[in-house]
Amino acid sequence: MRLTRQRKIIIENLSSLKTHPTANDLYALLRDENSSLSFASLYRNLEVLSRDGLVKTLDGYGQSKRFDARTDDHFHFHCLACGTLVDYIPLKKGKTLVAMLDRILLLDKSLCSVKIEFNGFCKECLKKRRKKV
Repeated sequence: MRLTRQRKIIIENLSSLKTHPTANDLYALLRDENSSLSFASLYRNLEVLSRDGLVKTLDGYGQSKRFDARTDDHFHFHCLACGTLVDYIPLKKGKTLVAMLDRILLLDKSLCSVKIEFNGFCKECLKKRRKKV
């Protein structure tokens, strides 16, 4: 795969985000500064970058795929109210969990990866829920 100017722009912008946007979200961010980038071109490039391991595609968060510039195994937090999806860094206790998962992956050669997802309510949605009660 050739790392074209458009692909570099996509990776750089995706890397700068804390959220994991859909292609539509990313296109909305990029279109003003990159008038030559069409939605079809963006989507095609995201698929190529994902296939070649430079971007991770995340499914199961609504109707649209989401994209993540971090390709290493890591945790996500998904807000059940607004749909926000962000990287989740567990507290120090989580290091034990990560070590345990790494050990399982080393011992069981039939496994390729582990996906752990934390679901709940982001701070903003939690505040809204508390106000309703």
